[in-house]
Amino acid sequence: MKSGVKTNSDDPCDPAIDHGRGRACAYPGRTPLILHAVLLTALIWQSVLGAIVTPPHPGQPDGLALRLHEDGGAVLVVLLVAAWAVQVVGAFMSDPLRLFPWFSRSRMRVLIDDASHLVAGSGGGTAVLCAFTGLGLLLASFMAASGVAWWLGSAAISSAALTFHRDAADLVWVYLVANTVVAVRCLSWSAM
Repeated sequence: MKSGVKTNSDDPCDPAIDHGRGRACAYPGRTPLILHAVLLTALIWQSVLGAIVTPPHPGQPDGLALRLHEDGGAVLVVLLVAAWAVQVVGAFMSDPLRLFPWFSRSRMRVLIDDASHLVAGSGGGTAVLCAFTGLGLLLASFMAASGVAWWLGSAAISSAALTFHRDAADLVWVYLVANTVVAVRCLSWSAM
């Protein structure tokens, strides 16, 4: 119960329910929280390496940064599969639109209302965090898919995949900063 509003809903993105300290998209237990922290750490690792890595010239061996980025990408793919399993299975058990609210008018209204409360400092944040989780999963998945396409593809596919991968890397940094700001805002509000 939050703000005196009673509800029978167990929806993790229902703004009327206080799910505690910004864990709106996590399901009971530590596994989702630990998985989220490991995935975030891997994403930051990959982003930092991606910023310094340079592809080798034909006939030259891969540099250390590229090898670490490739190996980290393989680990990230496994983590993404696990994250999708935890989030999507959990979402379909409660509400399939919580991660992707833009496919539902009612969910978009909840998201906009939640965001306005968050900005005004009067609570909110759960629907926003769920939407950020969905965006993060999609963005990381597109990055992983383009990395795999570069690694496995022919020259033409590899070139296109690498271009997409580099361009999308900037979006990952924007996502990481924005997600941090929103999470800190949600945590600071829930601590009050």
